[in-house]
Amino acid sequence: MRKTILRKLACIGLLMAAAAVSACGSANKVAVVDVQKVQQDSAKIQAIQKEITDKNAEIQNRLTTDSQAGLSDEDMQKKVQEAQQERMIFVQSKQKQIQSMVETQSAAVAKEKNIGIVMHKRVVPAGAVDITDEVLKKLKESEDPGKFLGLYWLESDFEREKTVGDITKSENRWKKAERWNSYVSVCRAIWNDLEYFPVAETNFGKANVSFSDSWMLDRTYKGDRKHEGTDIMPSVNKRDYFPVVSMTDGIVTSVGWLELGGYRVGITSPGGAYFYYAHLSSYAGIKEGDPISAGDVIGFMGDTGYSKREGTTGKFPVHLHLGIYIYKDGKEISVNPYAALKYVENRKIKAYSDR
Repeated sequence: MRKTILRKLACIGLLMAAAAVSACGSANKVAVVDVQKVQQDSAKIQAIQKEITDKNAEIQNRLTTDSQAGLSDEDMQKKVQEAQQERMIFVQSKQKQIQSMVETQSAAVAKEKNIGIVMHKRVVPAGAVDITDEVLKKLKESEDPGKFLGLYWLESDFEREKTVGDITKSENRWKKAERWNSYVSVCRAIWNDLEYFPVAETNFGKANVSFSDSWMLDRTYKGDRKHEGTDIMPSVNKRDYFPVVSMTDGIVTSVGWLELGGYRVGITSPGGAYFYYAHLSSYAGIKEGDPISAGDVIGFMGDTGYSKREGTTGKFPVHLHLGIYIYKDGKEISVNPYAALKYVENRKIKAYSDR
C-alpha cells in the first residue's frame, strides 16, 4: 500500500507542480525533484504516511471485529463497503496534503532560483537543476517554524549579524545551552499564538496600510537608539481612524502613557511573548488584567508620544508601532516582528466603525 501511494505521488504530484510554477520563472530553466527521497527524508511526510498506515490498521481491526460479531452476509458486505469508502476518502485527503506540501516548497525554491518548470527526477533524468535538497530544507523549516525562527535569531545574534550559516545544522549546538527548551517554547508560541494582523479591515473604502522591515533602524529621539519594532503606516494620515486589534489571545499586562510609545497596550500571549502596540490615539475600554481574545479591538491608530506630557500628538505621522519581546536567560529581548506580520498579513479581521 505504501509503495502504491509513493508511486501515485511521484508520477502525479510534481507534474502538477510544473504547471504551478511555470508562469513565475524563466521558461528556459527546468528543475527536478526526487520525490521519493523527499518523502523518505521528510519527518512531516513520514508522520502523514504513518497516519495512513494507522488508519488502515484501525479499519482492518474494526472489520475483523465485525466479522466475528455474527452479522449477516448482507450486513457484513455493507460494513466492508463503508470501510473501503472511509479509507479511500482518508487516503486521498492525506495524498493531497503531501502533494500540496511538496508543490508549495518546490514552487518557493523555483521562484528563488528563477526556474520555470519543476518536474519529477525520473521524468527528466539529466540536464536539469536538482533542487531536492533545497525542497527538503524548506520542508524542514516549515515543520517547526517557531523553532527555526528561534535558531535564526540565535545564529544571527538576534539579527545583528546579517550573514548566517545553515540554520538546519545549528540545533545540536544550541540545544545544549541552558534554558534552551523554555526559549524554543516561547519562539514556537509566537507562531502558534498568532491569529490576526494587528490592523483591522474597515468600511472606509480603499483605506489600507503598509509596512516594511524597520526593526533596528536608527532613531534619534532621546539620543541615538535602535528601533525595536515594525511601523505599520496607514494610507490616510488620520488619528482615531484605523482599529487596532490583538494579534493573539492573552492578558492585558500594561496600559497607559509612555514617553516614547505614547498611549500603548501590552499583551502577554499564552506562550509568554509580549506584544507591544504603541502610539494609539485612544483605547477600546480595556484595563490591565483583562483577558483578550485574538481579534478584539484594543484601540485606534494614532500619533501619540515623544513627550513626557500625556496626550502629546503630532510629532510624527499616524502609525502603529508593533514590538514583540521574548525572555531569554531572564532578560527581555526585542525580536523582529516583520516575519510575524508577513505571516498574518492576509488574516485581517473586519471591524467596522463610524469613526
